[in-house]
Amino acid sequence: MCINKGLIMLYRTAIRYALNRFIKEDCYLIEHDVNERSQTHKIAEYLQVFFSCYNTDCEYNKNLDDHKELDFSDIVTSIRDFIGHRRSNSTLINYDDLYNALEALEAEMREAVPVGMGAEGEYEYLLVIRQGASQKKYIRRVFPDIIVHCRGTNINNKIVIEAKKHSNKDAVARLFDRIKLGLFTKKGGKYKYDIGFFIDIPDRVSSTAKIRFEKDKLVKGSNVFLVTIS
Repeated sequence: MCINKGLIMLYRTAIRYALNRFIKEDCYLIEHDVNERSQTHKIAEYLQVFFSCYNTDCEYNKNLDDHKELDFSDIVTSIRDFIGHRRSNSTLINYDDLYNALEALEAEMREAVPVGMGAEGEYEYLLVIRQGASQKKYIRRVFPDIIVHCRGTNINNKIVIEAKKHSNKDAVARLFDRIKLGLFTKKGGKYKYDIGFFIDIPDRVSSTAKIRFEKDKLVKGSNVFLVTIS
């Protein structure tokens, strides 16, 4: 999505507000290494205060009455595109991690087992193989950690957020989250969220902690920021 600088600043202000409250009022969760879902739930609560006219939901799995899904080919293409163009990125993306992610995703596609179209999965990610006229389509159902939107419509998809605790060093999972955000905010994409944030939740915080934003260039044409607290 292409949005103006004023709206970007508004969204960043909202994230800063929510994280400052989270750091101040819920540092116990950080200091005692409580799981990510508990922490993102509190961040979502504070975002709801800022966006009182919208719905702020955690792990929302629906796209209208259907499931939220990403096409594996879009994920793989995003990685190949980045590798092929070697786009500069101040986050110094580790290309070994990109190749590992690509290998893992392609292996998952090869080993996928067909699942009924209406099947419900108990796991966070569910692979569905859809047999089209000419080829199989590999779908991964996704559950963003937090979204700000209006339920029942795709007209007001505002913010999509993924978060990882700093202690979580799973590089492939982190890359997938960032690609997911990129595809959710990509110009001309299916979901049309205005902006995405990948939040790195620290292991400890101080009263002087600062929140920093850095543009993520992993997915071309997307609108994602990496957020650190230090």
